[in-house]
Amino acid sequence: MGIETIDMLLEAICLNVKKTSATEAYITLFSRQMGIVDVYAKNIKSTKSKNAKGAIPFIYGNYFISGKGPYQMSGVDIKEYFYNLREDYESYIMASIMAKVLIKSMPIGTPNPSLFELYINSVSVFNKHKELTNKMFLYFEVRLSHELGIGIQVDTCSICKNKPVFYDSVNTEAFCSEHSPVKGKDESLYLSLISRAANSKLVKFLNLKIEKEIIDNSYKIIERHIFDHLGINIERLRMEKIDYLGG
Repeated sequence: MGIETIDMLLEAICLNVKKTSATEAYITLFSRQMGIVDVYAKNIKSTKSKNAKGAIPFIYGNYFISGKGPYQMSGVDIKEYFYNLREDYESYIMASIMAKVLIKSMPIGTPNPSLFELYINSVSVFNKHKELTNKMFLYFEVRLSHELGIGIQVDTCSICKNKPVFYDSVNTEAFCSEHSPVKGKDESLYLSLISRAANSKLVKFLNLKIEKEIIDNSYKIIERHIFDHLGINIERLRMEKIDYLGG
């Protein structure tokens, strides 16, 4: 008996394309139904192929796949091309870094519909409102940590419940000025912003008026937290500004 094949329809966005030849590639999809999944795509250069348009980073649609390890792509109905994203370098890089973080942090084949919605919304914001890129990226980082079970808790001091001024990412504890092990350091403004990202709806957070310097310093705290718990150095990825998606 042959290996049973399974036909599936996945609502997904392409995160990564790794070519194995001029006409074939492995693509990494982030799907609502299966989370991260790797799919083999043939005939990606042919204009007549149903696979050609789907084997491009940030294509979002309904992907038709079949097989039982490895999966094979047999076509895609595209919902969104995100054309504008490719015209703005900073937004494209931010979306690329998000894609790399998802691939590195999520187990293969484990669905997370909330995180899927978060990523689709993030790319949509990058595509339509590049002026909101920095706020959107911070919101993504904070919500990502909660979705992966390593949520950053900075609402109150871990000892006395007063307003925190310092966050110890290694021990996941926030401290007020009285109990902080690092005297004289005040991160309260940045911790407050991180708390708002964790507790606010996306639209409400994006409507906040926030200085870039405050966002940049908030990055440092949440990215230190993610590095200590996942080993992913997002700060270095942002600073290098490299296109991680291949092609």
